[in-house]
Amino acid sequence: MNEEKTQIVDGVASELNAELAVRIESYIQEWKKFEMGCQPSNDFEFIKDFTSFLKQAPKENFRFTGDNNYCGYTAIVWMGDPSFEFCGITGFEIAYDKDFIKVFTAYHGGFIYPEYIRLYEDDAKELLDILKEKLIAWAGFDC
Repeated sequence: MNEEKTQIVDGVASELNAELAVRIESYIQEWKKFEMGCQPSNDFEFIKDFTSFLKQAPKENFRFTGDNNYCGYTAIVWMGDPSFEFCGITGFEIAYDKDFIKVFTAYHGGFIYPEYIRLYEDDAKELLDILKEKLIAWAGFDC
């Protein structure tokens, strides 16, 4: 494993599979190489990895912020301890409602930014179900 990937893995929460974290980070680095507005969305392998990541992420790595100004509700999930968010730890903003989910970088600064994932209806169901479980746990109702 090269030095850059070792640093990524070392900064990731221990609950998260290191190999999975490296794949997600690698995908994001490749995705950023595309010209703005031309980035791919809904890559099957990335969706599969992101789904695994979401399942593994502990409730402490989430922040649910409620209504957003552009569509539905917002959640943010970090690939490590959220107290390190200002140190460049990878984070995802998730815009969602009952019938869609969109996944962006958490570092978009309030500007429109292309999505890594944009799913609707039945295609969004698995990720929405996971997000619902995490919201319930995050709010303390999983007792």
